[in-house]
Amino acid sequence: MIPSDPTAPADGIDAVTALLDASRRYATHVRLLVDQLADAHLVGEDAARVQDAIYAVTETASQALAVAVGLHRHPRPARCPAYNLLTDAEWEPLADGAFARRLAYGCELQPGHPGLHAAQAQGEAPSRDTWLRWGDGTRELVELPTCRARRRGPDPKGVDDEGCSLFADHAGAHAVGQWLGDLELEPEHRHTGR
Repeated sequence: MIPSDPTAPADGIDAVTALLDASRRYATHVRLLVDQLADAHLVGEDAARVQDAIYAVTETASQALAVAVGLHRHPRPARCPAYNLLTDAEWEPLADGAFARRLAYGCELQPGHPGLHAAQAQGEAPSRDTWLRWGDGTRELVELPTCRARRRGPDPKGVDDEGCSLFADHAGAHAVGQWLGDLELEPEHRHTGR
């Protein structure tokens, strides 16, 4: 028999404990779903149907979070609005890197960029980083060299120069902090800005 209210606390369990248990069960199911999705190769109508189902899961989780703590969106109008996440299996080999795991990875390219979305997943070395790229049926974690473009500061020795935070040969404008735009480049550092 299915209880009429599955969120009602069982006899002898307080409401907070029941909510925590329900949240843990939900998180376990979502982690299993994420792992299955990471292994699936979906295209066409199958991809659209699964995407609709995942949106329903996301909406439900967002509603629960909003009810519990509220939601705050920090708009970055100069950046693409797409975002993604890393599965536990994808994060495991990256866990010892310089950056902590984030809840979501926002695409760091300018809005309307061509090609795959991209978010820096981990900082590996001064000249290479691991990037999560996705879109058009592709999802990959790849090590890419750092873009060598720099914004020149007023100091002639370059002490206050700032480098583009994206990968080499990225699409669109360069990024320095929250700023996207053209940079003054040495001729050998110019890229096509695809």
